Amino acid sequence: MSGIGTVVKRQPTSYAHFTLPEACFEDVVSLAMAWTLGLPPFQKYRTNRKRSGVPPTLTIGQVRDEVIFDDGHLLLRAYGDDALWAVQFRHPQRNRAQIVWETLVLVDRSEGTTEFNQLTTRTSRRGSFTASRAALVTQLIERFGAQLGDRLLAGEPDVLDQSSAVDSYVRGVLLDPNRSLPVVVVSRPHGSGEPLVDPRALARCMAGSGLVVELTSARVSYAWSDALETHGLESKLDCYDGAVRQYLPGLAERPGLRRHRLYMRSRLAALPEAHRMETVAGAFLWDSVGPRIPEILEDVEALWDGEE
Repeated sequence: MSGIGTVVKRQPTSYAHFTLPEACFEDVVSLAMAWTLGLPPFQKYRTNRKRSGVPPTLTIGQVRDEVIFDDGHLLLRAYGDDALWAVQFRHPQRNRAQIVWETLVLVDRSEGTTEFNQLTTRTSRRGSFTASRAALVTQLIERFGAQLGDRLLAGEPDVLDQSSAVDSYVRGVLLDPNRSLPVVVVSRPHGSGEPLVDPRALARCMAGSGLVVELTSARVSYAWSDALETHGLESKLDCYDGAVRQYLPGLAERPGLRRHRLYMRSRLAALPEAHRMETVAGAFLWDSVGPRIPEILEDVEALWDGEE
């Protein structure tokens, strides 16, 4: 990494926020602790945890109650009670010490639900985006299901294959004033051919951080453009011919083009195919979560300060 001006202090690489049934609280905490320590069903991460400096003698019981470990290389601190569990895990990358990874997990039981939050960040060069779904999130969704509001987060895209269904989706989902998740639209190239970004892979990656919508034909993409204009939005906010766009919450109030990032097909084609989906997801995550990272970190620090 070169050039101080190119460094982003915190770039999100993984984020998830959803709710599960209240009865799942202890099971969610148990899985989160196992993931933190690299224990079954996450044993394949055990070696990486040891290389990061996690003491091999650290037990589930210690992490469930309260532990602080800080040797100047690794920071690991956890706190838990009957209604709350949190962990913070920060360490430099083994082969590149200037890259620092940090993960936060918060599990909160209240008002009849179990609320789950997970954020992983890394220091990175500006514009160097990547994202992936944490294995912990995959386990939680597969075992217990996950929701945010009335939306079931199954890691699958919403598929719009009929023009007649588009207007109601734009009105009821995209322009919902209470929408808290970004909506990511994947369009197909005109004519024949598959999207350059697989909407199913993107939906799996963004489960808990965004809703992915697949427009299955040029006709449906045109209907999407028409629906936006019908509801008073600028036509340049559309998405068609293989493009991918993220619509952040508050679209009606803040419809600026730059706020709702667009990847045209030509730009997607210029990205290395092996990392294209992860790059696009990382850029979208930066737009939606990046501005909130200082606030999230402040909330976590307040939690630790309150327990000291």
